Amino acid sequence: MKCTLAFLLVFISLVSSEHTNLHHYTFYKSFPSALEECAEYYEVPTSSVDRIVQESYPSEPEVKQLIRCALINVRCWNDTTGVQEQVMNSFFNPTPQDSEYLVRTRECMQRSEEFSGGNSDLQTRAYDAFICYYRQYGTLNETNQYLPFTEEELYSLMLSVLSIAHVSQEALVQFSDGNVLNNEEFPAVLYIHYVRVGFYQDGLVPEHLYVQFGNPELLTPRTEQCVSAAVNSLPCEADDQKLLYNIFRKCLVDLTSTLELVQKASRQLLGLGPSSGSSTNASCTSTCPPPTSQAPYYNAIPR
Repeated sequence: MKCTLAFLLVFISLVSSEHTNLHHYTFYKSFPSALEECAEYYEVPTSSVDRIVQESYPSEPEVKQLIRCALINVRCWNDTTGVQEQVMNSFFNPTPQDSEYLVRTRECMQRSEEFSGGNSDLQTRAYDAFICYYRQYGTLNETNQYLPFTEEELYSLMLSVLSIAHVSQEALVQFSDGNVLNNEEFPAVLYIHYVRVGFYQDGLVPEHLYVQFGNPELLTPRTEQCVSAAVNSLPCEADDQKLLYNIFRKCLVDLTSTLELVQKASRQLLGLGPSSGSSTNASCTSTCPPPTSQAPYYNAIPR
């Protein structure tokens, strides 16, 4: 019974800070809140924001500016790479009977690219990516969503984690050489880091890992079964640190860039400079203006 309970706790899906008493370094925000913040930055009155929402985000210069700002605010958009798909998805809800929402949305963005030839300004690109989601993916989710960290933020947090964990000089040397996973000091580093950034909150939170790293394998039944087996292979009295390490070692090593992050931060602390490994952050989908030929599935333009 205890093991069954432990397994259930591991897979609890937490999508807001209501489920934990401590926020650590996790951040949640809703799209409406992000939009309101941007309206304050640009001194757009509340009455104008209300009109924009009521009119389903019309194609106007002021609206495009606000939308791009809001998407950056919730980490959905990058001016270089475009949409962070796994993040943007969390802000829209398709209906249960709709099985084509993702296909339609990607087709919308693909047609957009062909339509514009990639010559649109940044605000238009961000706005039109949003409109593809708004009309083809689902209804806008107005609840707080978990926000991913930038590479720079994760790196800075790992530097502090290595300090909090009192990692020895010997371990730092091993970490800097890439010998991370089997080092006896790594489980503590892993646990502190995953708790601080919200990947582990009374259990593993695969949805947060997916939002951060964008690897769809994190949400597959195969990974779920792997985690289940990792949990059940330990005694019921195993603490969270041991539990998380076993899950990570058996199931998550190749699905995240955690080991590379530890190595990079360790090299910095030793004065060796950053590691040469490439980032494993999620790929992004570039977007351009949506074509006028694709009919809206959601949020049709009011007549």
